[in-house]
Amino acid sequence: MAAYSKAVILQIIAKQKPGKRILQFIEHAFGVHTSLTSPAPNGNPNFIGQVWSVSLAQFLSDLNALDESQSGLHLNPPKSTAAQRNGLKKTVAKQLKLIMSDVQKAADLLPAKAKVIIESAGFAVKKPSSPKKNIGVRNTNKSGTIVIAAAEAGYHEWSQKNADGSWLELRASTRRKKTVKNLPQGSSQIFRSAPILSTEDGVWTEYPPIIIT
Repeated sequence: MAAYSKAVILQIIAKQKPGKRILQFIEHAFGVHTSLTSPAPNGNPNFIGQVWSVSLAQFLSDLNALDESQSGLHLNPPKSTAAQRNGLKKTVAKQLKLIMSDVQKAADLLPAKAKVIIESAGFAVKKPSSPKKNIGVRNTNKSGTIVIAAAEAGYHEWSQKNADGSWLELRASTRRKKTVKNLPQGSSQIFRSAPILSTEDGVWTEYPPIIIT
C-alpha cells in the first residue's frame, strides 16, 4: 500500500503568538511588520517578490492608529474610546490572519525551510499534534480511487488542480478524509484541503502530486 507523503507529514504550520493583553497583541503585530519589511530596502529575503493579501503599508497605518488609540485611552481627558480601540484591533487582527495565510503558503512551497520562513516572519510554529497520523494523498486498492487525509479534524473543503492551474471544487466533507473516484490511471494529480472554521477562513494545504494507480 502506498505511503503518505513524508513532506506533508512533517508540515509545519504557522500560528500567531500574541499574549492575552492588548499591549502584547500590539507588540506582536509590530514585530510581524518589522520582520517582513527589514532589512531595507527589499525587506525579508524569504519574501522577495511576495504579493501580500493586505498592503503592508496599510497594515502599519492601521496598527499605528490602534497603538495611538490604546494610548489615548489613558490620557486625561481620554482622546479615544474603548469602542474605537476595539474596532481598530478587529481590523488589525483580520489583517494579521491574511498575512499569516500568505506566510503559510510560502512555507508550504519549501517544506525544508518552512520553520525558518515562518519564524522569520514573526510567527510561531506548530507541528501536527500526532506526527504519526497519516496525512496526505494515497492510492487505494481500487483503480482510479484515492483518499486524502488532512491534518485537522472536522469539516473540510477540497479542491483538485486542473491542467491549466485552476482549481476544481470538490464536495465538502464533515471529517478530515475525502475519497475521490474515477481518476485516470497513470495521471498525476494534485489536491488541496482547508478546514471549515466557524470564526475564520481555514488555510489551504496543497499536497504533493500523486500518480494514480
